[in-house]
Amino acid sequence: MKKTVSVLHNMNLIDMSAIDGEKIKKNKIVVLENGRIQSILDADKLDGLKQRGHATLDLGGNYLMPGLIDAHVHCMNPFTSLHDVAKFSNLIPTQKQIEKNLHSCIRAGVTTVRDLGSTPIIARFMGMIERGRIIGPRIVPSFSIISCPGGYPDMISSFSWLHRVILKGQLAERIIGREQAVNAVHSMLNKGAAWIKTVYQEQSYMFGHPKLNVLADDSYAAIVRTAHERKTKAALHCLSNVGYRKAIAWQFDTIEHIPLEDFSTEDVNMIAKSKTTIIPTLIAPVLYREDMLQTLECIITSTDFRLIPMAQKNVIEIIEQIKAGKQSDTLIDYHLLRQTFNAMTNNVRRLHEDGANIGFGTDAGGTDICLFGIPWLEMVLMAEAGMGSYEILETATRKNAEILDLEQDLGSIEQGKIADMVLVEGNPLEDLRNVGKVMKVWKAGRLLHETKPG
Repeated sequence: MKKTVSVLHNMNLIDMSAIDGEKIKKNKIVVLENGRIQSILDADKLDGLKQRGHATLDLGGNYLMPGLIDAHVHCMNPFTSLHDVAKFSNLIPTQKQIEKNLHSCIRAGVTTVRDLGSTPIIARFMGMIERGRIIGPRIVPSFSIISCPGGYPDMISSFSWLHRVILKGQLAERIIGREQAVNAVHSMLNKGAAWIKTVYQEQSYMFGHPKLNVLADDSYAAIVRTAHERKTKAALHCLSNVGYRKAIAWQFDTIEHIPLEDFSTEDVNMIAKSKTTIIPTLIAPVLYREDMLQTLECIITSTDFRLIPMAQKNVIEIIEQIKAGKQSDTLIDYHLLRQTFNAMTNNVRRLHEDGANIGFGTDAGGTDICLFGIPWLEMVLMAEAGMGSYEILETATRKNAEILDLEQDLGSIEQGKIADMVLVEGNPLEDLRNVGKVMKVWKAGRLLHETKPG
């Protein structure tokens, strides 16, 4: 196999392995070979590398950081109504929207995602990415969510048998009892899932707030135990203090989202002392705030790469309904999210101050207005919750790599690791919004995205 060597120079290298050392390293060269980082050298070695005929790329003094890792997304959200998705005439447009979701990750510097709720057909898209047919991130899948009849996600009905055949299963496999719970875990893992995802939500956050069913406690315990016996981790969607307490007792590896109510001091201490990692996804509720709707609408109308026309029309209509104060059983209760957002932010602040394990996730695709490609906004919200800029970048890179058991290959720009990297304009440690000013994105040493000047 012929060696392919590239030399990147003239950049500010953000070192995510610098626990107590220099966070930004100047006058460094990053040498790539066959998709990995061969070495990191001082700038005075550049002439010698040029003389050996290696291709060089001047990065213009901009900021190079590791590829971002988003630990909570839903790649298969078509951003259209379920009624439209159910039409066979929309299967191709739906596929195009999924491809846009994946490409938007790369454009935003997100080179790895953990997908926490897609049907097993997502494996097909993973194969397309691997073969270079479409552009997208590395996907760590959980496949179908394990839930129960009458449980969350209540906004999604079961698919018909024909759609199940096409999509290789349900978005949510609804089971009853411990035995079916164990079988569901084995089924997902046998299909190739890398994580297991289940849910504990007692009340809907759709308008009307109907009560939701949850699995029996022994079923949750069996899900975690079975996953761990098969050397796999388990995630729990949860929005309540009661659910958090149970999740810690059941030893879930990650808890997704933040309760809509204040933690007690005892809860914060319990979570901080546990080995469980919390993925807050603050962006999901904040997008329903009045001030954010305008920002979101601007993002949608000023770019054409995130949404196909059908999806763009649908998302704009939802935004207009919210701005007009409309309420319906098909809309998330945005009043509730606005009222509880300060409590959620304060919960993250208290967890952080008490030393809890916190990961990074955007819940992209988790709601019909939570778009792909805006990780910088989640970072800004985490900063508002008291986390420092370097710490947030570290969470979205090195720490998330550890959560996903990928730290040997990803999460930092170090010798021997896979060359997932992002070049941004402006120092993100001074302003996290600079994370959104993406200039170039490499995945496994391949330049997948480059912002054209002007």
